[in-house]
Amino acid sequence: MDVHVQSACGRDADRADGRPWWLTARAAVRAFAYEEAGVGLIELVLVVGLTIVVLTATLYSLDATSRTQSRYQNYAEEITAAQGSLSHLVHDLREATKVLFVTPDKLEFQVPLKVAGVTTTWTVLYDCTASDSLGSGYTRCARTQSSTGTPPTAGSTAGSEDIQHVWNNASRFSTFCNAGGTAPSGAVFYISNSNVPDTDGSTAACDNDYENTLGFLANGAQYVQVQVDVPASGTLTRGGLRHNTVLETATFLPNLSAGA
Repeated sequence: MDVHVQSACGRDADRADGRPWWLTARAAVRAFAYEEAGVGLIELVLVVGLTIVVLTATLYSLDATSRTQSRYQNYAEEITAAQGSLSHLVHDLREATKVLFVTPDKLEFQVPLKVAGVTTTWTVLYDCTASDSLGSGYTRCARTQSSTGTPPTAGSTAGSEDIQHVWNNASRFSTFCNAGGTAPSGAVFYISNSNVPDTDGSTAACDNDYENTLGFLANGAQYVQVQVDVPASGTLTRGGLRHNTVLETATFLPNLSAGA
């Protein structure tokens, strides 16, 4: 049994086993600290460091997932919007009763439209030289229409039926055919008419002079092809897909062929 004796000056005497009292006290404090806290400073630093590494990796993964979703969402929205506008154009062309003129970047035709229950012949213009929200390098195929005469000039704000973000505009393709006359140039509009012979003597697979003749011949377009190159990135300025998507559609004009 230990003997505890207090000295006359108020300090405890050494233990009976010969150990100084202050060593016993220090050992007791250390034991208490480890038993109560559970971990030391080194262990705590290691845990905090590992937690930061895990959280950083998790946040990076979430950010990458978010950017990927945004990238493909913009791509889907861009394609869906362009396809919807092209479908509307093709629908109206199939109902068209007269084509007034066609150039590589403009198309004007007449079509009966029902407005407020009354069917009236409207003149519709698609002008693919209108300014676009993406700025330089892109244009917009703006749709304007009038029931009393020439359609108005397109405004600066896109309409719901406009084809936006068109890359293959007149600054790149100002003719119907490529320079070698081997194929269409890639411009927005291209036309043909099997009932109008090519009489200028050209043997080119794609005769630009003949295309121009058809374009300004009343009802010279029997078949209209529409092609637009739109950015896969949509309206994203950073992090979007970097290629263009080519959308192409075409239609035969049944009313013109029937002699309407």
